[in-house]
Order: sequence, then structure tokens, then C-alpha cells
Amino acid sequence: KASPFMSAQAGIIAKCLVNGMPDLHPEHAIYWESLGGTSGKVRPASESLKKHVLDAIERGRPVVLEKKAQEARENAKTYKPTIQQVMHETAVSIAGEVDEFMDNFDYDAKKLKEFEPDRLLRKAECKPNHARIIRKFYEGELEEIRELNQKVAKADRDEMREQLEEGYAHLDTKQRKAYLDALVKIVDACDIIIAEAKTTRSPRKVKARSPEQIVSKLKFKTSDSVYGVASVPPAGVVGAVAALVFNCKTRKLGLYVAQDADGFGVKGTSLTNFDETQSLNKTVRKPEEVLPKIKKTTKPRTIKLFSEIKTTETKLNGRFNEETIILNVFK
Repeated sequence: KASPFMSAQAGIIAKCLVNGMPDLHPEHAIYWESLGGTSGKVRPASESLKKHVLDAIERGRPVVLEKKAQEARENAKTYKPTIQQVMHETAVSIAGEVDEFMDNFDYDAKKLKEFEPDRLLRKAECKPNHARIIRKFYEGELEEIRELNQKVAKADRDEMREQLEEGYAHLDTKQRKAYLDALVKIVDACDIIIAEAKTTRSPRKVKARSPEQIVSKLKFKTSDSVYGVASVPPAGVVGAVAALVFNCKTRKLGLYVAQDADGFGVKGTSLTNFDETQSLNKTVRKPEEVLPKIKKTTKPRTIKLFSEIKTTETKLNGRFNEETIILNVFK
């Protein structure tokens, strides 16, 4: 297929063979050899076809190889720095003016009065992640200078202390103090930028849960064949302003009333945001008579039928269980 061209003769032979032409006709071969002025023997047509195909393969091979080489060049991975490398390089650039001051202030305490590393970092648009990296540039050196500025009795000096003092022998006491103050200023500036970001950071938005997710742990009874009742989908409870429930075990009919227009909420296996004074429970003496009337009706009619039940009222606690049928909810 990659060959620039293909012999038309090869196409003719292939088509004839597909249509049923004999690869070699014996009588034709005999007749050919009997003719005067002819030479050679008649060969199978497939031999000629195979030769044409092999020739085409050889012509197409360099085309295929070049195409693969081109694809390899295009897909070759170019160097791409990691996020950490980009952050580090950016931090180095941001800390440029701070580094320049440290290189040139000659441990002069007077020059420190004008040194404001936090201003320089903000000017370079230093972000908290950059500040953390810049802090690491200096915190190791800061610990060394702090240790150097601490007085140690001659008897307590070990080899490490002697090496430390030898490394900074070119600085006198005032210069060592100035160097320490400069490093403290830089580290403190980084800490300020990090702390400010935490203070001003917007709180992460909590992803709103669907009503189905909110009621996923709510216990209820799907249906009860004894009383011929079934629960409405429990997700409807969320945001409803009234709900009618029936406990199949205790035969108690409950009417929940929401505390405000926001409606009910659900936490675990309990109903929330209901009015504890208006949400009442009543025992139903003849459920088979009461339930058919009250399970499918309007909110005003439900309240009226509930008020007509002449049994002792008790307050609802919001808890649902495996015997609770959710008869109806009202938005």
C-alpha cells in the first residue's frame, strides 16, 4: 500500500484469479508449446503476480521506514521541567534582590536599618510556596550563625565548634551579630508571607450533596403488607416543611412540622430542624381505618385528620428506625 505505484498487469491477474481463472491451464500450456516460433513454458499466473507484489513491497519499504522515523522524531520527548523545578527556579529569581543585599552589605549593622526583605519579596510577587523555598536557602546558614553567636566555655568546645569558628574567623563579634540579624530578617519575612496567605485564604467550598446522599443512612421501612402502606422516597424529606410517619411496631402516627421555611434536614438516622413543640406522636387504635384516609391527602387535610385522633400526644424525637414508614411529605 505504501508503494508509489503498482503494475496494472498485477491488478488484472489478481482480478481474474479471484473470478475463477485457473492459475495454470494444462491444455493452454500444451498448445503454446506446439506452436512454431514460441519458446519457454507457460508458468502459473500466481508466479507473475507474486513478483509484482514483491516489487511493490520493496518500493514501499523505504516509504514506510521514513514515515516511522518521522513519527519518532515528532513524538520524541523534549525536556520539560517538573513543577518543583519551575518553582525552585522562580524562587531563585524572586530572591535576587535579597541575595544581592547579602552579597554587598559587608556585615554592616547600619545598612540593616534600610533592609526590608518582606518588601523586596512582595515587590517580586513572592507567593507562599516561593517563600518556603527561599526560607530553605537561608535557614541552614541561620542555624550556624546562631550557634556561632552563642558563647561556649573553652572547656566545652569540641571539634565541630572549632571548625565553625574557623569558618567564620574573618568576622568579628559585631559583624557576626549583623550577619545573624540579616538572616533573621529574611527568614521572618518568608514566615510573614506564608502566614498572611493562610489568613487571607478563602475557605474551600464544600461540595453540595444531593438529597439522596443526605438520606443515605436514614433508616426506614419500604413497605408493610399488614397495614397496606409504603414509604414515599426518603429524599423528599430534605427541605420539606411537614412529614407524616407511621411506626408499624408501636402503631404510632407522627406528624413532623419544620422549624422554619428551610425545611427539614437529615443527619445520620435522625431528622433535624423540626419544631419540637408542634411535632407530635399519637397511637392509632385502628390503623386499617385511619391510614387509608390520611396517607394520601393534602397538608391541611392531613393536619385536620391528625387532630381528630383522640389519643395521648407525645413529642417526637426525630429518630427513624427500621419500622418507620414515611407516609407523606409536604414541601
